[in-house]
Amino acid sequence: MHFSSFSAKVLRFRSKSQRFSKAPAELPRPPTPHDEPRSHAATLPYEILQIIFAMAMEVSSSDIDLSEKNRLHAYILAFSQVCGQWRYATQGHSILWVHSIDFRRHPPLAIAHYLHLSRPRLIDVGHRSAPLRISGTVGLTALTLLKVDCHRVRQWNIDLAPDFQYMDLRYLFCSAENDATSYPVHTLRQTGDIRLPGGCWRRLASSLQKLSLCDTNFMLIPSMGFTNLTELSIISTRASAVKYRATEVVALLRKMHRLHFLCLKNAILVVAGDDAISLSQPLASVNLPNLRLISVSESNWDAAYLLLLLLPILQRSSYCGLDLTLPSVAFHETIATPVHEMTAALRRVRRTIRDAWLSRTMTAPRIEMAFQSRSCEGYRFTMGTIANPKGILDWNGFAGTIGVEQYLDSYFKPSSLRPFEVLHPPLSVTVDNPNPPGLLKTACFLNGDALSTARSVRITIATSRLWPRHTEAVESLIPTALHPLRQVTTMTLDEEASIIVLNTLQDKTYLASGQGPWPVPYLPKLKFIAIESTRPRVGEMGYFGEETRAQTLLIVQEYVEWRRRIGYPVEILWAGSTSFFEDREERCARKSKRSGMISMSGAERRE
Repeated sequence: MHFSSFSAKVLRFRSKSQRFSKAPAELPRPPTPHDEPRSHAATLPYEILQIIFAMAMEVSSSDIDLSEKNRLHAYILAFSQVCGQWRYATQGHSILWVHSIDFRRHPPLAIAHYLHLSRPRLIDVGHRSAPLRISGTVGLTALTLLKVDCHRVRQWNIDLAPDFQYMDLRYLFCSAENDATSYPVHTLRQTGDIRLPGGCWRRLASSLQKLSLCDTNFMLIPSMGFTNLTELSIISTRASAVKYRATEVVALLRKMHRLHFLCLKNAILVVAGDDAISLSQPLASVNLPNLRLISVSESNWDAAYLLLLLLPILQRSSYCGLDLTLPSVAFHETIATPVHEMTAALRRVRRTIRDAWLSRTMTAPRIEMAFQSRSCEGYRFTMGTIANPKGILDWNGFAGTIGVEQYLDSYFKPSSLRPFEVLHPPLSVTVDNPNPPGLLKTACFLNGDALSTARSVRITIATSRLWPRHTEAVESLIPTALHPLRQVTTMTLDEEASIIVLNTLQDKTYLASGQGPWPVPYLPKLKFIAIESTRPRVGEMGYFGEETRAQTLLIVQEYVEWRRRIGYPVEILWAGSTSFFEDREERCARKSKRSGMISMSGAERRE
């Protein structure tokens, strides 16, 4: 700081005791309203401030996603730290603090303070996308703090470590003073085991609507009375997790008439000699009129066979979607179920999908095909009418119940649907490590009605350069997957898919060489090929830059020229960034137009 000559002299002649004396004990008095004018926001009554804060903290739905929860958490902390009046206004309105508690990041004192401020409102523990991990000292502290407020928890999203799986945690769900009274828990998503007596589960079932059990040793039985459930997920990925016989699943579902979403992942138990359900002895149908989505998955074919026999038994509406994941389809593997019975079970599932649509004109939306490398686990192929089913249809994950319901509602009401037309039901079939014959018997067979009528297809490929055999497997599957698509007029590819798919389809015809004078290529009615994402990107699967673009351009030119020579011309639409073509646009415009290649910018694509 710059001092004047007079100030410097005064400071020099002052004694050290005066210069380095301690600061006064009392801080300066804050300005009063007469000393400094106050802002309008600081003069509002507490009631008006609380109404404004409540409007800012209003949630979009009863099942918000994680980003909205974090945003509300940041809002209330910001409101309470502006000034003293705002802090008093927020602390006097408990509904503002419902989403302020973060058991994973806050220290114990902060958690106890926020729990106190949110009383007596209902709260959620954890989130469906980020469950509360209960382990070690942190988990024990969280459970201790929740003892007083367990009766206010409407949603539990917890992941229990092994050291907590043998503790008696009934106090989280039932009153300690009166064990016959349970707390009004609306949602329970549990990973790991919780020691709860059967009586506590029966009392909990009266209010429970959403239940997800992952890797637990607790078995649901029909007598518990889960009649109010709208969502049920049973996932058993560990060898020690409980599994159900097919007949036990049927008996359990007969009591759940209000069910909307059903997930069974590796939940079917295979018992030698248990032939209670078979092709010759089907069980009585289970009426589930409100069912909107079934997501089932199995890792071995003997259990998958029982699962395929279960699906036709479930009577559901024609608007119910199916997400099916099957194991490796190499039928030569050693399995107990005969191949002909497996094929008959697949045929029965396809007939079930088709029966509800025979009397109406069925239209198939765009077919989605995805090839994904899974490193040492092999590769995965997905075919159906749903893009990214593992993300869009996960009601216990990012999408949530509201997101899945909105997607299913919009699926059946596209703007392009003509009168008296009905869309093919949502269907997705995923197969691990398929070979061409197995792919034809499973994914292609179950999607047969959609493949025969679809006019558009989209293919995405995510293979790793570290696993070249995955790319070779994809190249062998492309002809099998595209063979039934004889009505397709538009094909959409990402940049990697364009290299593999077009290179594979080059010179690929329905007639073998020399058998006819007019060879018919695969996708005979194809008119347009849209290539997405021409920007360079760096990702886990590799780098796409100028070298890849040059390779893409060369393969596309060769394929377009080959289709033109045999009398089946196509046009190429470059969707996305066109920076690679800008420097050559003038000198390549005429040549590209003659070859049927059109560069389309993002703005043009949106128009």
